[in-house]
Amino acid sequence: MTADDDEPPLSLTQCIENIKNKDAASWGWSAARTCGLIFFLYFFLFFLDLMGGSFKVLGGCTAGAMFEGLR
Repeated sequence: MTADDDEPPLSLTQCIENIKNKDAASWGWSAARTCGLIFFLYFFLFFLDLMGGSFKVLGGCTAGAMFEGLR
């Protein structure tokens, strides 16, 4: 903190008022980011499972055993 940061932290009521004052575009971007995060997390896990299956095919069951705990 610097000398210019002498403002007290926000109270709970101030935080709630800040949330209520958000406009629709801000909520839309938040929803889009959340959906995008879930989308990419799902496909990351999907391709990780696909990669584990391909390791089983290519290297026998020993290489695929690394990814067996993800299920």
